[in-house]
Amino acid sequence: YETRALNILQSGYVPIEYERTQENIDFLRQKFLSFLQSHAMAVTKFINKLPGFDRLDKRDMNAMMNDNFFPILGYRSYKLFLEDDCFLMLDENIQYDKKVVSLIFGDEIQKKGFDYSFRIRSFKLTEVEVALSAAFILTTFSKNLSNMDLVKELNEYYGRALYYAFTLNKRNRDFIENYIGELCKFPQMNNMCLDVDYIFN
Repeated sequence: YETRALNILQSGYVPIEYERTQENIDFLRQKFLSFLQSHAMAVTKFINKLPGFDRLDKRDMNAMMNDNFFPILGYRSYKLFLEDDCFLMLDENIQYDKKVVSLIFGDEIQKKGFDYSFRIRSFKLTEVEVALSAAFILTTFSKNLSNMDLVKELNEYYGRALYYAFTLNKRNRDFIENYIGELCKFPQMNNMCLDVDYIFN
């Protein structure tokens, strides 16, 4: 996402202004749903590459992805939250900026989502910390899984690996506690986005 967005923006891209009409809302929601399909495929590939996740069955993999769909999207794009806006591109023409997000989700979800993304960005995570966090999230906040023993094993493994990465990077106790506190809000954020009436219907 980051490379693609920067290439488009560096080519002289100028954001399109969309008025708040039902036609524009429907158009942007369709574009967003198309974007989510590519995100789902990318998340599936990412999960399949994580050590130990190949032991999960397809049902549990799908449940994990659904329970953490939007938080993982946030992790894949958080570096593009800059200067009080978002520079993620839904395609070559549409920037996922504040105005577009408000049209897609509504003003309240836009504000909460952006505030949360900027809080995550403020931790200035390394690439390793991001990858380990994603694995930890997938095994922490997923529900109704058939092989909970395996999920618990993976959660403990990735939890230790994440803590080790934090230790190597000299993250102090306050950092870790604040970060885990933000992670605990992920289920609420995911449900808030999933509750929008057109998502996954």
